[in-house]
Amino acid sequence: MTQQIQQAIAKLEETMRSIGVLDFSGEVQLLEWSKSTSRDGPKIKFMMQDDDSVLPFEVATVKKGKMAGQIYHVFAIRVDDLPIKTNESEIIALEPAAKQPNRLAQAMHTDGYFRNSKLWTGMEIAEAYSQLDHKSYVEKLPCCGTKFAKHIACNGDVVGHHVKTSANSGIRIKPPHWYLVPLCHNHHMTWAHGSHAGSATHEDRHDLLLPHAVALTANQMKVKAKKIMGISSLSEITIELLDAFEEEIFGEAGNKYEDFK
Repeated sequence: MTQQIQQAIAKLEETMRSIGVLDFSGEVQLLEWSKSTSRDGPKIKFMMQDDDSVLPFEVATVKKGKMAGQIYHVFAIRVDDLPIKTNESEIIALEPAAKQPNRLAQAMHTDGYFRNSKLWTGMEIAEAYSQLDHKSYVEKLPCCGTKFAKHIACNGDVVGHHVKTSANSGIRIKPPHWYLVPLCHNHHMTWAHGSHAGSATHEDRHDLLLPHAVALTANQMKVKAKKIMGISSLSEITIELLDAFEEEIFGEAGNKYEDFK
């Protein structure tokens, strides 16, 4: 990949991030493709660089039955130097490069580093990402009721629904915006706040909505943290970068990953 292409990609990424519409940018490897059949449309399958690259898509809706999947606009830029076989219906793909996993990133994932409410509070105090920022983000997402309550039709504008727990709310006290999930008006009033058969149960709130709310917040915390550290993937993180990040957010580095120095 030439320097000119690298600069063009970097400029495009910067523009997309500045207006808050970039969900993912990175290299992927082509695994297979297939043309339309009588039962299905054309497909292309890619392999991501690491598990961290998949996270932006974990909160998206996937196609299942009659339910449509999330729609993305994709720019495809070829970055390897291998020739394309133009006389055959096949494209040569790169072999997966041997890559050592980042043990620090793995430890942070295992520990739920970005799911920690202490980090969420610190990010807000440091003005890196606020609850109002998160509320605005969530309300731009598609209704998650299509995933969790398919028996109710989507209808109306999407709003942020607060997922209550005994730990984050009380009498006349709403949970923080960190615990928001996107629901259309119909799912919000009929399912989440309904009291009839088919409404959300305690299990729905605890086992479905709460993990979804936490995942949305954790993912955004990860996005903002990577931006502060100047990396595009956690596979690039070092203990020095993490320490500098925590010093900026908390005023001091207080993580437990000293063994990774």
